[in-house]
Amino acid sequence: MVIEPVRKRYKYAFDCRMAPDVDALQEMVDNAKQITYKTFIKHVSVHQLAEMFPMYERRKNQGLTLANDWSVSFYVSKYKGNRCYFLDWSRIEFVFMTINDFFDISG
Repeated sequence: MVIEPVRKRYKYAFDCRMAPDVDALQEMVDNAKQITYKTFIKHVSVHQLAEMFPMYERRKNQGLTLANDWSVSFYVSKYKGNRCYFLDWSRIEFVFMTINDFFDISG
């Protein structure tokens, strides 16, 4: 069993199909910086990703993983002024924020 450090505080907030503010989402995407999978998982739990994307293998020697899928990219950006991380999975953005920031934007 792998225990992850507390610093992985970014949780799934929403995806582009149910974004609270489409204009803010577009700004987030326009200003995003692409990052590596390794950097992404420093902030987002691999266990959370495994639950969200169960079709991927956990180890690359077992098949396709989220990290090596050519249709997936990882980013850091800001949504309504709050840092967020998101992954683009076949042109669907899955946004991860801290719980406090999510409540701030939800209002």
